[in-house]
Amino acid sequence: MVISLEQADLYLKENGFDIHRKTDRLGMEIEPEIKPLVLALNYRGYETSMSCGGHTLIERENRMQYRINDGTGELVFRAERGLVYKINDKFGERTHVFNESPWVHIESPRKGMDDFAKFIQNHNSLGIIWNFEKLQGSETFRLETSPRYDLMQMRQDSEDLAYEILGSEKI
Repeated sequence: MVISLEQADLYLKENGFDIHRKTDRLGMEIEPEIKPLVLALNYRGYETSMSCGGHTLIERENRMQYRINDGTGELVFRAERGLVYKINDKFGERTHVFNESPWVHIESPRKGMDDFAKFIQNHNSLGIIWNFEKLQGSETFRLETSPRYDLMQMRQDSEDLAYEILGSEKI
């Protein structure tokens, strides 16, 4: 049975999950570009904890400018679809990689993730590639587009994926 985003939204609201009031672990609202995918995942029982609708590299550079200004950050590499910063602050020295990709974190899956991984592989055969992997040392899985596509294409595909998830009986 195919279900719409509106129907999924209503069902989740009736069961205590209001995506329009939900925030991530940092207290940030779900970005509109990734909201359909977050809604679809939660409707199918995959609890999400954090997400990003994707951002241009210029936005990322602007967000990191304060670190360059105060001497705690340095841009060490810039590619067509990614940035690498070296950060040295009170938490120590580390490398931070930015790309434009939309992504979602899935927590405490209700069932094994094998069926979901197969579903994503099947979706990948249609065009935009999504990476799906377990984050090291946690029970969190990350679903993220491969950063080799145009940001608008990746955002559109996240919505397309949401509709596929809502229409699937396999996951």
